[in-house]
Amino acid sequence: MKVIVNADDFGYSKGQNLGVLECFQEGIVSSTSLMVNMPGFDHAIELMKKYPCLKVGLHFVMTVGKPLSEASGLTNEAGYFDHNLERIEKAAIQEIEKEYRAQLQKFMQSGFKPTHLDYHYGCTNKQYEIIMKLAKELNIPIRAVDRDVEEKARLKGVKSSRNFMNQFYDDGVSLDNLLQIFKEHRDKDLIEIMCHPAYVDATILKNSSYHIKRAFEKEILTSDEVKEFLKKHGDIQLISYQEL
Repeated sequence: MKVIVNADDFGYSKGQNLGVLECFQEGIVSSTSLMVNMPGFDHAIELMKKYPCLKVGLHFVMTVGKPLSEASGLTNEAGYFDHNLERIEKAAIQEIEKEYRAQLQKFMQSGFKPTHLDYHYGCTNKQYEIIMKLAKELNIPIRAVDRDVEEKARLKGVKSSRNFMNQFYDDGVSLDNLLQIFKEHRDKDLIEIMCHPAYVDATILKNSSYHIKRAFEKEILTSDEVKEFLKKHGDIQLISYQEL
């Protein structure tokens, strides 16, 4: 079984970045995805240059922070993104594409090409349409959160992850639960496990409702127990999106 353990929110803050890096170097994280509109972006790029082992995709953002383009139809009155997927779905698809292309351009201008495309806090049909369009242009995979998205990507000739697992989150953050995910899905050829490991800092505490559990994620993902489990089960192979 091949497993992508993807750490979301790289670029959120320095604490997030350092937590992700540690889980790459000393834990089981095999992939991450970068938010280009958040305070930790420049620090993340520094780490990517210093540690080329990092496999980094683009974490498209439309629910937190500020846009990189003129995107009045996607923001609140203060000019910020927020958790309003209904607003996004009502917005013109051209506006969504313009913002996503701006985020992609910022990533590429750093001198890197994303390993894959995924997204922060949900995704509407319009967003998926643009993500698949950009993935096809770049010939890179996308995250598929269910069978419907997997099939849509296949029909468009876009590679995707399969068997997305979001159970290692919030109340599901425990060593036993993580190991159970591995055990229950040994019959599958590929799964993706989402995670958000971090050293929780002031930026995370002030801006994210999901904060303390990020520290527990980091502890579990670098634990001797999880590494021993994977060593014992040699048929489980950690990969990044580049190996799809």
